[in-house]
Amino acid sequence: MPPSTPPRRGARGRPGVGTTDPRLVAVAGERAAWNERVLDSWEYVMPWQVCSEQQRRSVTGGYRVRVVLRSGAPVPAARRPEGRS
Repeated sequence: MPPSTPPRRGARGRPGVGTTDPRLVAVAGERAAWNERVLDSWEYVMPWQVCSEQQRRSVTGGYRVRVVLRSGAPVPAARRPEGRS
């Protein structure tokens, strides 16, 4: 039987918080500060062309922001039911 390997400590990678909710963006920043995370050790993940102003504010504040592009088939726009205005 092979010897067991110890768990990895200090694994590489950067955790990301994926949200566009302004309250959760604020909470994520507060929790990171509470846990003494440096700004460069984690990032916000936000979709392209959504909450662009929030993305700019976060970058201006020194946070990392990863902007993700949606892939796959386009989603059809919602249609208005007939007879309604």
